[in-house]
Parts: sequence; C-alpha cells; structure tokens
Amino acid sequence: MSEEKLSSQEHQAHNEAEPNNAELEARPNNPELDSHRSEKEPIDVEAASKKAEKEAKSAKETKLEEKTPHEYHPPVLSKKIKGDAFKSSLSKAQVGLSRPERVFSKVVHLPIVDRVSEIGAKTVARPTSLLTAGFIALLGSSMFLFMAHRYGFRYNLLLFFALFVSGYLLGLIFEALRVLVRGPRR
Repeated sequence: MSEEKLSSQEHQAHNEAEPNNAELEARPNNPELDSHRSEKEPIDVEAASKKAEKEAKSAKETKLEEKTPHEYHPPVLSKKIKGDAFKSSLSKAQVGLSRPERVFSKVVHLPIVDRVSEIGAKTVARPTSLLTAGFIALLGSSMFLFMAHRYGFRYNLLLFFALFVSGYLLGLIFEALRVLVRGPRR
C-alpha cells in the first residue's frame, strides 16, 4: 500500500509539474517554458491553428510602404577621378616597357605634350588634307622628275614641299566644301 501511495504521490507530483493543454494555451510562447515538454506529448494542432488565425492580421490591415520608383543616377566622374584612373592605367602599362620605351612614354604623356597633340589632331592633322597633300606631292614630283630627266634640267627639292603644301590646302578646301554640303561627321 505504501507503494501505491508512493506511486500515486509520484503521479500527482508528475501531473503538477506538467501543465495541461488549457494552461499551455493561456501561457505566452516562451521557449524556456516549452523545453520541459516531452517529445512524446501530442501537440493540439487545431488549437494552435485557431490561435494563429486569431493573432494573424489580414493583408488589408497590413500596409506596405509605397515604393517610389528609383531614378537612375549615373555615378559622378569628376576630372580628378578620371585623371587618377588614367595615371593608374598608364603606370600599369609602363611597367611592361623597356627603360627607353618607358622614358619615351612618360615624355609623350606629359600634360603639355598631350594638349598640343589634341589641338593638332583637331586642326592640323586632317586625314583628308594629308592624303590629298601626299597624293598631289607624289604625282607632281613624279611628273617634274620625269620632265627633268627627259629635258635635262635639275630637279629642285623645294618643289616637293610646295606641292605638298598646295595639296594640303586643296584638301582643306575639299573637306570644307564636303562639310557645307553634307554636314559634320557624327
């Protein structure tokens, strides 16, 4: 009988230690309190789903922030950033050059030489004018050399430069007329 009392007392102590389902539903979710639950104990799924439905908010009640469309803002590239990038890529390229080539590259890429080169490229070194100048100088010098050889007079080298300059001017005039008629290149 003492065993029955012990077992009933143990049973009663065990029941007091474990809360029933009603107590669990009334208790807030706390992982520390739920850790005593044995894995064998069944979980009341219906009660849990009803509780979840009560606490859940509908989609209409939940307001999402209105998103404004993001406009594209390109990164700002200042002259300093561009200059730093140019210096970095130039120094990386110069590492692979031999010593004389590196010195020549540094001289060519000096800011003053670069500016003069850009101005010359935009004004003096017109491809059409140079092509016309070379063609006129070649044809005129060839004809003059042939005539000098045939008729026996001396060939003057100054004639080549005069023909080159006149061919260049003729090419400039041709290019100006082309721009007036068709418009500038894009």
